[in-house]
Amino acid sequence: MTFEEAVFIPDEEMQKICLSLPAETLARALKGTSPEVAEKVLRNIRPPWDGMIRDMIGKLGPLTVVEAETAQMEIAGIVERCRAKPT
Repeated sequence: MTFEEAVFIPDEEMQKICLSLPAETLARALKGTSPEVAEKVLRNIRPPWDGMIRDMIGKLGPLTVVEAETAQMEIAGIVERCRAKPT
């Protein structure tokens, strides 16, 4: 799975996954992704955490492609592990 494929995860499943994502890593990953993916993830994060993540994204300085992709790969790995667990 790639980070960009997050748009295909059902919202209810995404909400559960978002609970296990590190905030700083998530902010870096979202800063370097498409608006569609960022919005999909952010709308599945409960307040006040969604606002905190948005603030973190806004305060991040410029990221290199490698920094964004590293964060995205880390998040994609967490998502894969969460999805592999039996419910």
